[in-house]
Amino acid sequence: MDNKLKVILNKGNTMTPIDELDSIEFESLSEQERERLNQMLPRYTVAEPTTRQTAMLIDKLMPLLDTDQAELPRFTDQTSSSVQPRFADQLHHDRVALSQSLSARFVRTVMPQIVLLSGWFWAGSLLAVIISVMFMRIFEQFELLTSSNPIIMMAPLLSLVAIIYACRSYGTSMFELERSFPLSPAKWITSKITVVLCYYIALFVLASFIFTWHNDRAIVPFTISWLVPLCLYSSVTLALLLRLGNVTTAFTMTGLWLAQIIGSEKLGPLFLLGDSEYTYWAFSKIIGALVSLLALAYILFHLRKKDTWSVQNHNLKNILPSGGKS
Repeated sequence: MDNKLKVILNKGNTMTPIDELDSIEFESLSEQERERLNQMLPRYTVAEPTTRQTAMLIDKLMPLLDTDQAELPRFTDQTSSSVQPRFADQLHHDRVALSQSLSARFVRTVMPQIVLLSGWFWAGSLLAVIISVMFMRIFEQFELLTSSNPIIMMAPLLSLVAIIYACRSYGTSMFELERSFPLSPAKWITSKITVVLCYYIALFVLASFIFTWHNDRAIVPFTISWLVPLCLYSSVTLALLLRLGNVTTAFTMTGLWLAQIIGSEKLGPLFLLGDSEYTYWAFSKIIGALVSLLALAYILFHLRKKDTWSVQNHNLKNILPSGGKS
């Protein structure tokens, strides 16, 4: 007999000791004991699952079984909607996707991030690149900057703003909700950053073709001129974001970008936004590439540490009773 029920029945101290009741049948109980037992039993009665609940349980378990799905019983619910795909079909579709090629799985991981980014992000980024292309003629005509270019200056600024926007949920309650999905922090970060960087690289490559065609310059050195700052600010922004959060990172990276603009040629090899005609162009790009690699190494270490901690914490909850409390 249930221990809780024993305690309840023993509260009166007027009935037969409950330990002795374990060995007798219900018919041998007195009327008073039967009445009290019948009053207490509904508290421990659980309603039978409905047909819909049974169907949902089977749908969730079916994709995880090796048994042929046709051999398992099927339940139908006439009230369920036929428009929405069943949960089992979705899980089965996801399981089949795991056997697809690496490129197919990559697309499946990235596509949700493309949908989550608002239309204002795509339109605003395109408008910013168009404005930078328009300002090229103004900067050249009035010789406002001889060591840089509006495209080179715009690339790192857009990258840091976009990464902070794409990862704006990091450190908030929404991020904890996102972590409940079957997606590791590394995949979560990679999918967001990949979408942003691929979009910006495509835009700035197009702008580079326009600039080099109009000015009759080599496209490869000019592409390196904006690609290194873009990668540098992207990696450093993400590294600081994982460490300091969104607000602190936004102010810090914006300040560094303004310092580069204001300092310009006075920074020497540390001026990372230099054009291909800048005196210390090669040295500055090497420095930028090295810093980018260091920031990338820290990001990988941080995400790997988070993945390890998540696995250990999940295993600890499964081992320890009462939600992980010893």
